[in-house]
Amino acid sequence: MAKSRRQPKGQHFLLSPECRTLAVMDLAKVREETAHGWFRKMRWPETDGEPYCPKCGTLRCHAMSRGRFKCSDRVCRAVFTVTSGTVFASRKLSFRKMLMAIWFSVNSVKGKAALQLSREIGVQYKTAWVLLMKLREAIAWRREDMVLEAEVEIDGKYAGGHVRPENRAEDRVDRRLKKFQNMKRLCALAIRERGLGGRTFTRVIRDEGGAAAWSAVRDHVSRDATVIADEHASYNDIAGLNRMERVNHSKAYQAEDGTNTNQIESFFSRVQRAYVGIHHRFSLKYFDWYVAELAWREDTRYHGNRSQDVQRPAHRAVSADLAVPLRLLAGQQAAGSDLGEGSGLTLSCRSRASGKACGSQGLLRRSWLQAADQPSRQGPRVEGPTNARQGRPARPP
Repeated sequence: MAKSRRQPKGQHFLLSPECRTLAVMDLAKVREETAHGWFRKMRWPETDGEPYCPKCGTLRCHAMSRGRFKCSDRVCRAVFTVTSGTVFASRKLSFRKMLMAIWFSVNSVKGKAALQLSREIGVQYKTAWVLLMKLREAIAWRREDMVLEAEVEIDGKYAGGHVRPENRAEDRVDRRLKKFQNMKRLCALAIRERGLGGRTFTRVIRDEGGAAAWSAVRDHVSRDATVIADEHASYNDIAGLNRMERVNHSKAYQAEDGTNTNQIESFFSRVQRAYVGIHHRFSLKYFDWYVAELAWREDTRYHGNRSQDVQRPAHRAVSADLAVPLRLLAGQQAAGSDLGEGSGLTLSCRSRASGKACGSQGLLRRSWLQAADQPSRQGPRVEGPTNARQGRPARPP
């Protein structure tokens, strides 16, 4: 690879000052106008926060009340806000509260519970749950164009579907057998790049089968990469796609030549701790988002919580992790040089986040087939000189 990913020796990053460059007290001093300006800069980075129409792309927009903007084009006349067409559309929370919620969420190592967040920012549980699920949805879309390189490890972990044992010992059964399971136990398939800054691709499947593993490696692993797996038979067919190395865990966790899958097992330990200590259960409907969020936390664990890319605001109090949901909300591709190598932020949550929170019920309604109804991805449309008196394009001489 072009850059060495070996772990630097010395003090651990989580104990260093670079890890704690943004305190919650600094973020609490931010005014609502400043927070709104940061959202504008992330939504429209091409124009440094100046709005342009998401439908026709014209720069000729004027401000309205309640933070709205209106397109001045006579044909379009679209009314929009900084969150229109994003996962934060139809929001009711202030921008300050959303920034605080994002800060509390991304600084939690093993995930964030909605009940705890509701107490921290003073909102109802349903409001905190919907906001966290919106962030998880945006983070999950970074996997769309992810292609892993160099040395990668692949493995699967089963989670969920806990079967409570009976009270009497004679009534208990072997819960490992399939006939005694409740079919709510799913497998989280993960592929992880080795080394510092490596990325993690996740996919939730019913069983740890060969077809799912083969398709995941085919679509998200470079053909020049080396795949490392255990002795499970579902990974045998990957040998036809990439060079493989195997380790038999029934004999040893690490082979004599040093072959192991310790990094992917380390990620699974984070999933297990989030399941046992934070969430206590994973919903089948949103299990994929939970695992994708934990993979993002694993990939950005060596990032400081202040970004050099978004320090243009006056107070300079936006973290690298805070910039992730903001970039995703803006539908922009975050380059690796902005938030650190290996961040893998190459998705646009604006493209398919067509649903919104359903009022007081706090449920997320997503229609993945309505991408055509979303605002276009085109940039601002640069126009010629205008007639200042009438606000129309000037006629050519």
